[in-house]
Amino acid sequence: MRSKLFVPGSRPELFAKALQGAADAISIDLEDAVAADRKDEARANVAAFLRSEAARASGKVIIVRVNALDTPHFAADVQAVALPALGMLNLPKAESPTDILSCAQALDAAERSNGVAAPVRILANIETPAGLRQAHAIGTAHPRVAGLQLGFADLFAAHGIARRDRDNVHAAMFALKLAAAEAGVFAYDGAFPDIQDGAGYEAEARMARRLGFWGKTCIHPSQVALANRVFAADPGELAFARRVLEAAELAAREGKGAFTVDGKMIDQPFIARARAVLAAPGVPDAAPPVRARPLAGVRVLDLSAYIAGPYGCTLLADMGAEVIKIEPPAGDNLRKYPSTLENESRAFLGVNRSKRGIALDLKQADGLNVLLRLVAGADVLVHNFRPGVAERLGIGYEQLKARRPQLVYCAVTGYGDTGPMKDHAGYDQVLQTFTGICALQGPAGGAPEIVYGSVVDYYAAAMLASGVAAALVERARTGEGRYVGVSLLRSALAMQSARLVQAEGEPLHIGRDMRSGGITGIHPAKEGYLYLSANTPHFWQTLCARIGRPDLAADERYDSVKKRAAHADVLVPALRAALAQRSAREWEQVFGTDVPCAAARSIEDMFDHPQVLAERMVASMEHPVAGRYHGFTEAVAFGEAAPPQPFAAPAFGQHSAEILRANGYSEAEIARLRALGVLP
Repeated sequence: MRSKLFVPGSRPELFAKALQGAADAISIDLEDAVAADRKDEARANVAAFLRSEAARASGKVIIVRVNALDTPHFAADVQAVALPALGMLNLPKAESPTDILSCAQALDAAERSNGVAAPVRILANIETPAGLRQAHAIGTAHPRVAGLQLGFADLFAAHGIARRDRDNVHAAMFALKLAAAEAGVFAYDGAFPDIQDGAGYEAEARMARRLGFWGKTCIHPSQVALANRVFAADPGELAFARRVLEAAELAAREGKGAFTVDGKMIDQPFIARARAVLAAPGVPDAAPPVRARPLAGVRVLDLSAYIAGPYGCTLLADMGAEVIKIEPPAGDNLRKYPSTLENESRAFLGVNRSKRGIALDLKQADGLNVLLRLVAGADVLVHNFRPGVAERLGIGYEQLKARRPQLVYCAVTGYGDTGPMKDHAGYDQVLQTFTGICALQGPAGGAPEIVYGSVVDYYAAAMLASGVAAALVERARTGEGRYVGVSLLRSALAMQSARLVQAEGEPLHIGRDMRSGGITGIHPAKEGYLYLSANTPHFWQTLCARIGRPDLAADERYDSVKKRAAHADVLVPALRAALAQRSAREWEQVFGTDVPCAAARSIEDMFDHPQVLAERMVASMEHPVAGRYHGFTEAVAFGEAAPPQPFAAPAFGQHSAEILRANGYSEAEIARLRALGVLP
């Protein structure tokens, strides 16, 4: 628990956001941060959060600081927040063992009432001279006590002690640490009030680290990175701790009472410290090798626009490639798509992460020369010009191959490079309609329906990434690049490979709908909608049992997918009558992992869903115009690779000068190109 982020209990909109952050724990405050007339409201909000799916499934420690024992709010606070998702209860102003016993008694009652099995631990705040004098007794008062936390504000300010005096801070820390060590609990450092003084925070954190504190409170997100850095175990400390525990296990097997590691005599305090170091959040069981991402060192020039080409290049960036987005003077048209963001398109931000951006007028000779210089150092070039346009610009495949034979050249088109429709503009929903996706999406005999979400574009992006990666593998073997052709037509048909099959002699117009006849699909529940899949015998039998209709599973008329499809007019009403007894989210819990299902959610639910957070699929990024935003991180996880470090999509022309300087252009040359309009 290197870092513990303070969150006011009066700000429920920050609870889930704090879970997404980098702090090891969050500490929701119901005491000083909540006005007296808002205590009941804040308590209800915290209780609701602790019951939420995000809190229950979070890997972070969730701590709640309740109001003090002598206030009228304490009992109600404990009763409300003693829930399974609560990691620790933070008791303010602990001054004696009696305070701890009173708190433990309140927790006993609340846990029985709320059905909590595992006892909630107590983090006792030591904030007064009396508390500091009694710190050891407080730490040993009850098995629930996990740690002692130093509270400087009340300890110092109320008694005229200078908070900024280093000696005073050290004396208080030293006293608390000795008490905690003697009691066998951890010591935790308190808050540093000046959020503008990062150096002061770090200096105080380093002092605490040297004394053996586990971590430090953060009252602002900007302090989290400092705490994590200061309290992270260094490789030498981790390695020594592992050697200590290995030697301790060997000594125990051999019946030895004393042993040495690295020339040091090891006793129980050394062993306990080694266990604590390796048990700290974020420490792996063993130090895994960190490898570069698969395409590290590959440079990609992205001249494409809209979604398919740009997102394909983003996937290459996720794999470790350096991607330079090259836009025309008018910019990528995706920037102009409707968005509630004031100064940037949400679609552009989502599609173009982890790229640097330059704007170039390729119709001017100077602009073309800039591109050709970039090509000389590139591994991949991607564009989505219509057939013939790249050749007219002087950057067709054969033209660039003559300059750089090892270049992997990828063209994204609507319908391909040949054929009667090669010059047609290709757009996602046009291809959906053209290739039959919309006809099969709609109801039988009804009007075609669009599948929203640019599914053909995104599938084409995946085809681009796989095709380019394959060409790079070949180049590593042969030393030569090659042409990679990706089209929306190919992608739309590839998505329907299971439908696009015709046996010899079979009629052309046959049933190609792969839906399973009504049981598998979306159904209304008491509240919300639930998708169910019950195609296998096991899932069908389990579904019937869980909805209270085992008779359906025992009926031979329904014992196969085909039979159930034939009797959908009987089975679907029976199923929906049963589902109407609970909400979709409740049915998720009933079916668990035994029946494939999902309550219908919105995309907004994915920002803080525990599964998404556990897989690190959402990250925070900083954009020079749009500001900080949360977005998707990577489509494919690579074991043993360094974690992805996604960054925001570029503002228009954001890195133009930087890219030119890196490619040998002087400031005078850059100024000349700007004057000519080559660099908008």
